[in-house]
Amino acid sequence: MWEKRKTLAVNSNATTGVIPSGDRYPAVKSGGGPPHKTLARILMAQEEREASWSAPVLWRSCLDRQFKSHPTATAGVVFFAAIFLFAGCATSRPKTATSHRPFDFAKDTLSFSNELSWEYFFDGNGKWNSRSREPPPQYQLHCFVVAHAAKQFFKYAEFHPDEPVADEKTYRRLIHEIVLGGDLRPDTLKIKIPGYASLHEFSQSQEKLLKEESGGAWRSYFQRGHWRMMLPFSRRHQERASEEFVRKLERNEPLVIHVVRFPQLSINHALLLIGFERTEKGVGFFVYDPNSPGKPTVLNYDRETRSFLLPSNPYFYGGKVNVYEVYRSCFY
Repeated sequence: MWEKRKTLAVNSNATTGVIPSGDRYPAVKSGGGPPHKTLARILMAQEEREASWSAPVLWRSCLDRQFKSHPTATAGVVFFAAIFLFAGCATSRPKTATSHRPFDFAKDTLSFSNELSWEYFFDGNGKWNSRSREPPPQYQLHCFVVAHAAKQFFKYAEFHPDEPVADEKTYRRLIHEIVLGGDLRPDTLKIKIPGYASLHEFSQSQEKLLKEESGGAWRSYFQRGHWRMMLPFSRRHQERASEEFVRKLERNEPLVIHVVRFPQLSINHALLLIGFERTEKGVGFFVYDPNSPGKPTVLNYDRETRSFLLPSNPYFYGGKVNVYEVYRSCFY
């Protein structure tokens, strides 16, 4: 946030990635072993020194020493870590073709936000600073939970407003099944939500149930793909990521991304990509931000620098970020 602030807006008349629909917002078309020392030197010489090898190298060194001194105990730790890792795939099934309809921001988003724990601001010296928010937030540290829930409802929920409203027990079961029933299930297996026309309407009426059944804050802390942010992000990796994002969005597949600047801690956030448009400089990805659910924002990909750029907002001063998709496999 020491960089100059920028302002970006969604172009509702874009010819690629946006389909006008709805009263409030347009419907948006939704549509890479441990490093060897020599390899590390080559990569760091080629790329900007944004990420550090220290974490994975230290982990590897400590693990090597642990295996030598306590091989049985360490093997047990690795075994249970593997169980935890693959638990995310326990209910996964092969993918099938996804929904052919575009993501509608007015209908396919949640009505509530992931609240910020801190208030961020520039002080008198122009330094980005923060202070505790007053009054304290009641629903914070759920950015991954909210982004994931919106994606799961888009893929697996089918709303039936003409049917009578169900009881609390029924809605709890349905929410749990949709959000936590597995990320890779065939999305042809739709789950009916009676009494409501959309996720936005459903979340307005059943906010408490959705917050309770979509997962706790610990799911943001222990998302299974967090290991990836400790490794370097080459420009080629980010280029391939942007290309893959476009391919998925062309098929109307919204995707959750992890946005980082590791080892800096200026941002560590989850966003849901819901559409795109090609620009003169690259690609503008339309975003549902759990922290700011009122309207879509934009994450830009710059073709020349092969970098993603996030504009300034209430929690980030704006600038270059690294991104990768999560909730896409057993390892992410």
